Amino acid sequence: MTLRSTFGVTVIALSLAGCDGVEPESGLTREEAEALFNWAMVKSNAMSRVPDTVVVGCPGDGEWEVVATQARSERGDTVEHTTIYEIRPRACIIGGTARRFTVDGGSGLRVERVLTFVDDLTEFTGTVSGDLGWTLDQRQGVCAMDLVLEVEIGESEVGGVVRGVLCEHDVVLDGSLVLRLRFW
Repeated sequence: MTLRSTFGVTVIALSLAGCDGVEPESGLTREEAEALFNWAMVKSNAMSRVPDTVVVGCPGDGEWEVVATQARSERGDTVEHTTIYEIRPRACIIGGTARRFTVDGGSGLRVERVLTFVDDLTEFTGTVSGDLGWTLDQRQGVCAMDLVLEVEIGESEVGGVVRGVLCEHDVVLDGSLVLRLRFW
């Protein structure tokens, strides 16, 4: 290949990449990622029954499936309740006039919560993992979630935060939406 043809190939490649050599932003902003996460948790709260599978229509179009399962185990004086929510949107259109997501594809989300009792509630752990395919405006991608629920158990209330990676953003979020998921 001559120097002239190498230059021509480089110019064409840069043109295809957006004229300036920098690929356009295609991922979700932190605010958009948090909106998507909050929507997924709110939908799970509203639709889940343990154990059960619930499929409902989405506000714009498409559907949302939540499969909820529960297990209980006992070891001596320790009782553990595990609740798992498998969340799968299918061409689900959500959001308002300012932001309308289409959520479809990806592996879906898995929300797992474990409550451990020794006389009283002594430990509460949780995770959110998986990914959701999304389209917003003219952008599309996959939002991977790898989050841990950190819970504080007080005398009269339970609170916490969700910490980890959400759509490539390191986040610390209010844990109340995950805490509200039905236990049984």
